[in-house]
Amino acid sequence: MANDIDNLLNAKTNYKYDFKLRSATLEKDTNTCLVEILYKDGVILSPDVKAVAQEVVKSSLPDGFAYDIKFVKNFVTNEAVMSKVKSFMDKNYSSISYEIKNLNCENQTGDICFAVGEEILQYIEDKAVAYSLQQFLKEQFDKDVKVEFVKSDSQDITEIADEDLVFAEDFALPVAARYIDLSDVSPLVGDLKDNQAFYIEDKRIPGTEAVLCGKITYIKECSYVKKVKPKGNEEEGDEISEQRCYFRFGIEDYSGKLSCVIFPTATNIEKIKQLGAGDNIVVFGSLDEDKFGGVSMKVKEISLCVIEPEKEEVIEYKPEPEEYRYIFPEPYVYYTQANLFDMAAPELPQFIKNNKFVVFDLETTGLEYSAGAKILEIGAIKLENGEMTEKFECFVNPEEKIPKDATAVHGIKDEDVKDAFTYQKVLRDFYKFTRGCYLVGYNVDFDYGFIKHYGKKCGYNYDNKRIDVLKMATKNVRGITRFKLGLVADALGISLENAHRAINDTRATVDVFLKLADHYEDGFIN
Repeated sequence: MANDIDNLLNAKTNYKYDFKLRSATLEKDTNTCLVEILYKDGVILSPDVKAVAQEVVKSSLPDGFAYDIKFVKNFVTNEAVMSKVKSFMDKNYSSISYEIKNLNCENQTGDICFAVGEEILQYIEDKAVAYSLQQFLKEQFDKDVKVEFVKSDSQDITEIADEDLVFAEDFALPVAARYIDLSDVSPLVGDLKDNQAFYIEDKRIPGTEAVLCGKITYIKECSYVKKVKPKGNEEEGDEISEQRCYFRFGIEDYSGKLSCVIFPTATNIEKIKQLGAGDNIVVFGSLDEDKFGGVSMKVKEISLCVIEPEKEEVIEYKPEPEEYRYIFPEPYVYYTQANLFDMAAPELPQFIKNNKFVVFDLETTGLEYSAGAKILEIGAIKLENGEMTEKFECFVNPEEKIPKDATAVHGIKDEDVKDAFTYQKVLRDFYKFTRGCYLVGYNVDFDYGFIKHYGKKCGYNYDNKRIDVLKMATKNVRGITRFKLGLVADALGISLENAHRAINDTRATVDVFLKLADHYEDGFIN
């Protein structure tokens, strides 16, 4: 049907616009069909042309629906393609580290060549990653792009994109191979004598083998039934049921946890039974997908060991950007602001007057960034000499569907963020906005955790000192037993409209912070 619609569209418009039906998605809740139509770059669609195209589409698709038709310019650049590639790889194959050897998508035919570690080439082939990416790019740009994965010439993958092709600072820093040092390695099952093990978090590719270590968190002997033939009797149908045992156990290192299973032999079963919770071990085995979509290990060898203390992670962070590129702060103008500083208002402490503060709030897709929750919105106000001078406000594209329970809290929908910048670009400019400032928030460590985590992923070290207005409120606001921002604001006579939207919660937090400023203590700084 798509080809029929394409032919009709182009015939009706003299083949001038190279129309192609990109997608038609039915929104069941509203009984609306969302239609996207690509057209070639370098032409302008007049209202008359759009009207003709809309009529062709509506007459070609089923009756009974409302149609929301969007025209999208098919503008193919290396940067646009790279952005889509990164989104695809982050969402579907986040554990694969790669570098771009070649990117050429602006000509008649396109091609991308990735360099990856030799140990994951088979996994990439088994999972048909190249084919999946080619199909994805075909859907996005209606362009055939040849995708190839080759063995990296270098030992470590150290960069994601060529700086000449895209802004390297807009992309997440790759995770270099990290090792845990081991000592007193004593083989228990097999002959494993490695004195280094990978971090559990860095080895998550099913079908590969790895040496990992950790403290045993639990160990359990289990059993299963296997059909076997009695020795000396090979006649068909003479199989008997034999009960066999295996062991399930978990290990935990500095970065995460891993579930393991080992099938003992008659010669090593008693050795495995000696293991218990709290023992430090190093294991070698193959990684497999578990039924929950995670990764577990089928263990082949085990050794007792001493796990050395974690080394401090060394990251070469990026400097403060010289200028804003994507999100530009705006002057903050508020018509009642003068009332905060009139003669009746309490004198602000010198600490407030002599320092700069960024009061901020986030809206997110969930509560835990460690579980994959993403930033959706940032609202921030800068205070200088106790006055609100600038605001930083934007949506953030999470590159995934927003959970309904999150939308129920803050009201942010997929369509609100679909054209927004991703966190790599937003946090670049927010980093510049916050330099030299204290970060202030209501339960600040929640929001700061997201900023610190995702900032680190794209190379910016949010090392600001933090002030928690919630702590200030719980110590100094009387007459209430619960200290949600809205309740505290109400107790202090502060208006809070449209709660759970970033800039509104930020404004209320500014007011609470300044109201309580004369009760400020150094103990409120983290």
